[in-house]
Amino acid sequence: MRVPSCRNMSDANVSVLSLASLFPTPEHPQHGIFVQRRLQAVTDRGTVKFTVQVPVPWFPLKNRVFGPYSRFARLPDTHDFGSLSTQYCRYLHIPKFGMRWQAQRAARAVHNAVRTSQVPLSSYDIIDAQYGYPDGVAAAWLARQAGKPLTITVRGSDVTEILPHPSVRAGMLASFARADRIFCVADALRDALIDAGVPAEKLITLRNGVDAAAFGAPDPAEARAKLGLGQKTAVIVTAGWLIARKRIQWCIRALSEIKTAVLLIAGEGPDLQALKADARALGCADRVRFLGPVLPDKMPEIMAAGDVFALASEREGWPNVALEALATGCPVVATHAGSVRDFVRPPYGQVVPVDDHAAFLAAIRAMLNQPPKRADVRHYASQFDWSSIAKQQASQYQGLAQAYKCRTG
Repeated sequence: MRVPSCRNMSDANVSVLSLASLFPTPEHPQHGIFVQRRLQAVTDRGTVKFTVQVPVPWFPLKNRVFGPYSRFARLPDTHDFGSLSTQYCRYLHIPKFGMRWQAQRAARAVHNAVRTSQVPLSSYDIIDAQYGYPDGVAAAWLARQAGKPLTITVRGSDVTEILPHPSVRAGMLASFARADRIFCVADALRDALIDAGVPAEKLITLRNGVDAAAFGAPDPAEARAKLGLGQKTAVIVTAGWLIARKRIQWCIRALSEIKTAVLLIAGEGPDLQALKADARALGCADRVRFLGPVLPDKMPEIMAAGDVFALASEREGWPNVALEALATGCPVVATHAGSVRDFVRPPYGQVVPVDDHAAFLAAIRAMLNQPPKRADVRHYASQFDWSSIAKQQASQYQGLAQAYKCRTG
């Protein structure tokens, strides 16, 4: 009779194959940086080793005239971020038309990449996905092929925007049914999945974290000097992908009413020219600085230069950018999107209704007029350091790997 091997894996190194379509690349180092930081924090504990597969759309032309898609053509096959081994695997995807088949094609691309590597799929302890779609559906297919445990992390728009889409809903729900554990970065996402019929016992909330040491390091006066800002200038900062649901125009509208302030906008995206036009129309273009894409190691300085960080999004999951601002000592004013209220709290920040620009403006004014002490804000944010989250997530991986070994012997 075969006796299952149930050795304790608390000190064992668990091998995880992780699919992460949201992940930095040499061409776009700030893309999905929050995923890379989470995986690195777990890796740093020394008991989990990730091999990261990043499915990217295939594109044949490298010339920058072709815009964001040319970045995919310029990517290397592999690249390491810290101690994370990363491979970029390409699949055919037709924008706006190929969503229904995206997960299937991504799964095949990852499967082919693993097959040609020196590490077979069967050698991994866990198959993991860092986003609900296409990552989660693709990882579910791979987990079935390998007969291994499956974990999926949901982050916000994958649940609020993609899951309702009729062309992918059934596949996503099937992947959640196959998953052994689903990590939610916010309780609101956990509740939404329960409402969608996902068993509560599969779901665990593991919020995002922040590297408090890195973001708390820049000196505000030095950061302002590097940006050519006066020490008495009121500075509003915002950051993110320049798209409609981020509502950067709300920040520009607020600036037009606060005549003595300047606005720093970190990020890129399709709405850049429209936002510049808004600034001109509102007569404050000379006080708006579009910083473009900011490298991750430079972002703490931008935030440290601010007197207030403004987040006007219509929808969010757990907006880590606001938590990072708090870690620099910069208070936050945000709309009530996603789980922002879980960590933006008075006196370190203020949350206003998602559809009330007047309240948004008033909160920014109030924060500029009566700011909390930066040291107090940094101290508050330090409780959200990555350490406790990384410990919990590593424990989850170890528990699943051990349970699998107990079942299979």
